[in-house]
Amino acid sequence: MLFLASVLARRPPAGVLWNSTTGRGTAWRDDKRSRLCYDVVTLTLAAIFTARFVVQQYFYETDAVGSLGAAKIAMGYPLLGLGLLAVAWAARASDKHLKAVSRQPRPHEASPSSRWNRRRHEFLVGGGAGPFEMPPLPSMSACSIPGGD
Repeated sequence: MLFLASVLARRPPAGVLWNSTTGRGTAWRDDKRSRLCYDVVTLTLAAIFTARFVVQQYFYETDAVGSLGAAKIAMGYPLLGLGLLAVAWAARASDKHLKAVSRQPRPHEASPSSRWNRRRHEFLVGGGAGPFEMPPLPSMSACSIPGGD
């Protein structure tokens, strides 16, 4: 029920968790296609968790220990792997679509540290560093070597 409510509130947990742990921000929330991808994967994970609970609870209530063990193995890591593949698909589809519509910030606008790195690069390469430009180095012909012509 919580996953369904979060999808209706336009905050699917798969999108929130993935984008907060990878530091991609919240641009995906404004994009309908990206939000749809994360909605689908959130509902997929909810279906996996619900099916796992229903099947295992049935075997537990009927005291079918062997079947419960087999269900735990079959519905454990294999279904979790399937769910993680769905999350990876949604993240990749969302990132690809956001890049196509250029909603993601450019790298130099992402954070103050990246702006600093861009300015430092311009300074070192000579791309117009503003008031901190270095004077040109003297040429080697201006240096005299003692005892040499």
